[in-house]
Amino acid sequence: MEDREMLERAASLMNFEIRESFMNDLRVAEKDGATVWWNPLSSDADALQMAVKLGLDIVHGTDHVFVGDASNDRYEATEYKTDNPYEATRRAIVRAATAMYNVKVRGGCRLAGRRPSDRRERS
Repeated sequence: MEDREMLERAASLMNFEIRESFMNDLRVAEKDGATVWWNPLSSDADALQMAVKLGLDIVHGTDHVFVGDASNDRYEATEYKTDNPYEATRRAIVRAATAMYNVKVRGGCRLAGRRPSDRRERS
């Protein structure tokens, strides 16, 4: 799935109305009518705001980041950590929101998330 589509689905879950876009940045209207540029793939603040609002748990393993519902040991998104663990965390948050959108809005199925205990060590 393209970044733009994931961002649009995540914005929908946040109850944002998309007003315009520039590349992958979306100008969204919040409930009070204020508009802001929003991109949780590039902004730590936007990603954290979304994770908190959606009640997402974030778990960092040795070489992965897992995002989802830790109380049910169900993780909606898993990303390999790269040279930039912040980028991997933001992407996992957006992917988890996209999985939630697929269930809540579209009636689809969740992504097959992995549990941290399923992580295989790299050799």
